[in-house]
Amino acid sequence: MLPSCQTACRHHTGKHFSPVLLTLVAILLTTGCQTAGLDTAAAENSLAPPAAAAVFGEAVRVTGHPDPLSLLDHGDPELARNKRLVFDFWRSIVNAGQVELADTMQQEHYIQHSPVLPTGREAFKQIFSVVPRLDPIPELVSPPLVSIIAEGDLVAMTLVETLPEPDGIGTYTTTHFNLFRIEDGRLAEHWHSVQTPPGPEVLLPEDGGPQLVTGASGDDQYALLEAEDPDWKPTSAWYLISGARSLMPDTRNWPIFT
Repeated sequence: MLPSCQTACRHHTGKHFSPVLLTLVAILLTTGCQTAGLDTAAAENSLAPPAAAAVFGEAVRVTGHPDPLSLLDHGDPELARNKRLVFDFWRSIVNAGQVELADTMQQEHYIQHSPVLPTGREAFKQIFSVVPRLDPIPELVSPPLVSIIAEGDLVAMTLVETLPEPDGIGTYTTTHFNLFRIEDGRLAEHWHSVQTPPGPEVLLPEDGGPQLVTGASGDDQYALLEAEDPDWKPTSAWYLISGARSLMPDTRNWPIFT
């Protein structure tokens, strides 16, 4: 598949691409074929929103889920509570500025891995006290929810992010990721996809600033792919990872966050 991909990419752009990039393209094309046969019922029950219209040569825009409240359901009551906690936290504090609710939603020593936000519940409340207060609290989170997934003590929430094009004409969409760890029914730790470099006013980790992100390496990475649910079925993401493992150089020393 790689020679044909390379030929197609060169024909379309006039450029040569690295073998690693071409390998990822090949795997994505393969997983696309594997998932294209999903029946309509499976698509309707998916935790992901329906795909937006695709235009060859252009990125597919990120869209919110048409029924975001349905994503809060889960067969495990504890995981359902965890998802609801993250969802309610976002709409009531991040969106509506009701920071006093953090006292019941966050652990006092809330660990923050954002590159620009300080650690601790009180610091969080001070930062988000500038958010204009909304009353009543909106029913849904903003930006639009793409998906929310819970496993163990973790909840991952993805949102639509709309950004201006570099040339200033129009906008494009990407996905804003948030990962929370829940402890004793409260949010205890947070990671997200913001890559803004910290300014000189941001505190050092030892002084209460953002905490460093640590990662798993070696075989510990593969242990993270084990699901707690015995009924878990391999997904396209699993095929992507396992395919990359067999076709690409050894990735066990590439760090991923935990």
